[in-house]
Amino acid sequence: MDNLTWHKAAAGSYFATNANGQRIATARKEATGSAWIGTVVGLGFTFGGRRLADVKELAQRHVERIYGEGEWTLFRAEDLKPGMVVTTDTMREEREIVSVSVDTDTRTVDVELSSESAAELGFALDGTYAVGEYVRVRAVATETVRAESLAEGDVIHFRDGQATVTRVERVDSSLAQLRVCYAFRAANGSTPQCAATVYPGSRFERTVKPAEAEVTEDAPAVEVGDVIRFYDCEATVTAVSESVVTFVRQDGTTGTKPVGAPLDVVGKVVEEPTPARTLDDPADAQAFAERQADERDSAEAEAGGMQTIDLHPFTAVVDVIAGTGVLVSPPAVEDVTLTEGGATLHDALLADALRRLLPLGIEALEGEDGGLSHEGVTADGRKVFSLYVSDCITTEPDFEEVAASIEALRQAVGL
Repeated sequence: MDNLTWHKAAAGSYFATNANGQRIATARKEATGSAWIGTVVGLGFTFGGRRLADVKELAQRHVERIYGEGEWTLFRAEDLKPGMVVTTDTMREEREIVSVSVDTDTRTVDVELSSESAAELGFALDGTYAVGEYVRVRAVATETVRAESLAEGDVIHFRDGQATVTRVERVDSSLAQLRVCYAFRAANGSTPQCAATVYPGSRFERTVKPAEAEVTEDAPAVEVGDVIRFYDCEATVTAVSESVVTFVRQDGTTGTKPVGAPLDVVGKVVEEPTPARTLDDPADAQAFAERQADERDSAEAEAGGMQTIDLHPFTAVVDVIAGTGVLVSPPAVEDVTLTEGGATLHDALLADALRRLLPLGIEALEGEDGGLSHEGVTADGRKVFSLYVSDCITTEPDFEEVAASIEALRQAVGL
């Protein structure tokens, strides 16, 4: 660690910068008496001395102790990202950043911090910093990659949290789009399944992958029919060749791993006879017809420029050509009041869904009362809100195109 460079801020007040010009320590004279008080970013407590030189020397020692190994570094509060770890000498544990929110009006940065105990209790710990304030963190190495370079298991970063990619697939439409499916890491420890439809070339921030685990001959043999566990699901081995293990996940998608790679085998598939099903029952026949109609309508919507984004339990349907869209809420009967006379569970989930749409260039329309614009309520009690796509394919769609798009969206969601 290079020596600190001290600067005079005012009478009886100094601050020190490191080799990168970051403000890392301060020294001030007490209002009464002749003692000096010093601080170091990330230390968590102050220290004193009778002379300014004493405080400067102590600051140098603390900085060398904290940052000397190169494990910790300084970041401006507004540049903090989910996945980074913060701590001080007075904290009992290191805490990972779950989400970051910058308030430009108050010039503050609200940071949600998680810990093992907090995850068990289902809440997050908060920290608030001033814009421009430096924070001691252990940074996570990230890289910017194109959407088509993402793969299963990649950890991607958003401003409001991290997510783990579960699969990347091409959308069957004329727009050559990709659907990135991921498990979003919520503050309470849950991992809701989400999906984003993007164009090739779209950029994501991804955690730099560690060196690939070596394939060893000591790894246990995997056989057809073995059930293997991953971080978010289980899968069944369907084939084993000389070099590749092929498996099918619970959602029907397939994947492969090299033979010899460590896999968590948790059991065997137990074959159970499946009763034959017929459509003799009118109710079964009607349900089958409805499913077929839904699949046909969905395919027609995709072909016409409409894209569906899963924000469980909300669903967004957008028309990327006209720049219109709707957000469909869960049924009202599933809502729960969190506080007497206050917000409900759906209110909290709605704010989260809208926040996750922002990186995709999709925002909510504002109604005349200043709240969200409503399109209506479906027959099964689902509220439908209006959205718009800021970067649509049609530069300036005319009124008739927008009206036709909105009507198609309303019919697609059951209004």
